[in-house]
Amino acid sequence: MTNYETHQSRTETSINWPGHIDRHLVDNSHALHNFVRVVSRRRMWIIASVVICLLMAIALTIVMRPTYESTATIELNKNGTGIDLGIGDQLSSKLGADTDSLMTDMQTETAILQDATLALAVIQKLNLASQPPFASKNSKAADDSENGLPLEQAPRRRTRLLRIFSAYLKVLPNRGTRLIQVSFQSHDQNQAAQIANALIDAYKSHYLQSHYEATTEASSWLATQLSDLKANVEDSEKKLTDFEKANGILSFNVSGGSTSDNSGSESKGGGGRDSQSNYPEA
Repeated sequence: MTNYETHQSRTETSINWPGHIDRHLVDNSHALHNFVRVVSRRRMWIIASVVICLLMAIALTIVMRPTYESTATIELNKNGTGIDLGIGDQLSSKLGADTDSLMTDMQTETAILQDATLALAVIQKLNLASQPPFASKNSKAADDSENGLPLEQAPRRRTRLLRIFSAYLKVLPNRGTRLIQVSFQSHDQNQAAQIANALIDAYKSHYLQSHYEATTEASSWLATQLSDLKANVEDSEKKLTDFEKANGILSFNVSGGSTSDNSGSESKGGGGRDSQSNYPEA
């Protein structure tokens, strides 16, 4: 019995690609083919994911309420308060402190616009405590103990309203200018506009009131100083008159209309000379 052994040889075939075809293109084509095959295999999952995301986006768009923002702009005047009679502005311009003065003024007015005093004035003027988002079921339950009390006597309700007001308020000074932008956000466009305008009106009233009080205080101080000066002058004149009477000194009227001595005699005319004076004989 003869055993036949069969030898199978494996031949490696090498392909020589033309010079204008890059081998990387072949690899990329294989990768693209694999990607297309995976996508086609999982196309149902991909389509379902896209549809679900689209439906969620539509639902959020329907459920979410739009937010409106109302913006008002304030321009600061360069004029001073008038109390320093312009001396402060002149010194600032001579010393080259205009930039620092502008930055200080902008920071000061920005802080005033964000102050609780103006916010409370707007809240009370527009009765925001009864409007959303300032009023809610949870807030009413928390404020039951302060019902019927004004905001000045209701610290918890006042703190809550101020916190909500500050959360929707933005005060941004424009660098390099004298403009300050005041913005307020709300789901109600009318409410946003009313609050922004009311805040500007409250700021104007506060500005005028503060300057009026400063001017009134300065006028009262000047009136007091003038009254004291007048009293001092009258007291000095009285002392001078008493001294002249005590020493029999002749006093002259500055206008030249009359002269009198303090013993009670008077003479008129003559450029202020005593008509009873004796002249030496020639």
